[in-house]
Amino acid sequence: MKRGIDFFALALALIVAALPSYMLRFTVGPIPTNVFEVGVGIVFVWWLARRPPVREALAYFRPLTIPLILIAIGLVVGVVRAPDIQDALGFVKSFFVVPIVLALMLSSVISERQMRERIARAFIFGAFIVVFEAAAAWVFRSGVSEDARLIGLFTHPNYLGMFVAPFIPLFVWGRFSRPFRIIASVLAILVLIATLSRAALVAAAIGTLAVPLIQSAPKRRGLWWAAGLASLALLALIVFIAIGARSDTSDSIRREIWRTTAEILRANPIWGVGLSGFQTVFTDLTSERVNFLAYISPVALTPHNLFLAAWIQMGIFGFVGFIALTWQTLRHLYLQSSVVWTGAFFGAFVVILAYGMLDTPYFKNDLAVIWWIVTAFALTKADA
Repeated sequence: MKRGIDFFALALALIVAALPSYMLRFTVGPIPTNVFEVGVGIVFVWWLARRPPVREALAYFRPLTIPLILIAIGLVVGVVRAPDIQDALGFVKSFFVVPIVLALMLSSVISERQMRERIARAFIFGAFIVVFEAAAAWVFRSGVSEDARLIGLFTHPNYLGMFVAPFIPLFVWGRFSRPFRIIASVLAILVLIATLSRAALVAAAIGTLAVPLIQSAPKRRGLWWAAGLASLALLALIVFIAIGARSDTSDSIRREIWRTTAEILRANPIWGVGLSGFQTVFTDLTSERVNFLAYISPVALTPHNLFLAAWIQMGIFGFVGFIALTWQTLRHLYLQSSVVWTGAFFGAFVVILAYGMLDTPYFKNDLAVIWWIVTAFALTKADA
């Protein structure tokens, strides 16, 4: 029996390490999917065949009952109102069903300290491979956009930034040897600088500094606050000086997207516009406005804010559910911040939330999975 459990845990570790394999896409009949999703499906069938303690695994997710019910209502409404039903169903599959199934399987093994270590290390090592490839792409100029920003394996610099940023607290505070932590952290920071993503850099700094702040004794927290604020101020100054050349254009586009999003929400405050429908509605609304069709609508894939994206796609029910989901995950990470690995995952989640004020680090295959892996670590009580 022990042997079977070990092989299953190894399969889960390989799955979380192979998260970037979602970029290898194909279709099964009319259904679009990818290598990562197929891997999760195979391991899920194996998990069910082993007759796992499903009730015990579900018990870990009991705090999410109401948030998930509200999100489910929002998803149903979003599918009904979506401009393309097939795209909307793919949205539900990739951003909720697959990540939640994976989190449920993880919760059945990571309560054991050894398995928690194994899964966390595999997850972080898989991210390190992405960072290493991106650094090599920068050196050899093989993964660079037309405007000289690093993209690595991805199609846009911001996608690389959103993937790498949450892992910096995990590289810095994870349970690895010091040489690995230094190499991984430095490479990841250099990769973020090469993306020219100010939001990624600032969010990564906030999340990384949050870890010692919550884990330090009360008497030392004031010192950490002062050091953290000073570091953030210095980082902000460096970032805005270093990549200020693109600040005006990027910021003005984001402001226009937010203004238009507010217009759309005023017209659809309860039900939203449907899943995967934001850009369509945005383009229709602004088609006669100067410069929108040429410069703004093509990049308005999302509202550039995590919670606005939840509201506009899943309506008020999904929005409230997503807020409650966020709160429960953050709360449980904080309560378990002294437990092995959880403090580092707290930092990663803070990065996601900080980044979420300026972009949408959830509604993308890899980002949704990262969110739910963090949630699994937050909710699962670990052995001492």
